[in-house]
Amino acid sequence: MLYIKGVTKDKFESDYSIRHRLQDGRKEVEVEVQEVVEEEEVQEVQEVVEEEVQEVQEVEVQEVVEEEEVQEVQEVEVQEVVEEEVQEVEVQEVVEEEVDEVKEEEVQEVQEVEVQEVVEEEVQEVVEEEVQEKEQEEERPLDRYSD
Repeated sequence: MLYIKGVTKDKFESDYSIRHRLQDGRKEVEVEVQEVVEEEEVQEVQEVVEEEVQEVQEVEVQEVVEEEEVQEVQEVEVQEVVEEEVQEVEVQEVVEEEVDEVKEEEVQEVQEVEVQEVVEEEVQEVVEEEVQEKEQEEERPLDRYSD
């Protein structure tokens, strides 16, 4: 054993014990500090993950909102197209009605013209018959005188 002047065995054991306890205490503190550091790192990572999850959720919500807006715009466009087609159909119906009216008027005019022609033919026939009768009457008296 080594003896140092002024150091007793009890003092040496006491100092040795204190050193070991200090080393043990340091080790415990280091472990606790390491645990705290690890917990803080885990908490920071969790916060980052939560922020990223929230950002992803916000983006997804925004995408859904945009899809709904696009769908609404498409529905409005489809409604406008349908309204235009309905208007076109209504205009076509009005045009067809007008065409039908014009055709009816033309048919009526043609019928009137045909009736007029028939009347004129009949009048002409009557006039011709009357003229023939007059001619015959005029000839008859002459025939009477000639006897």
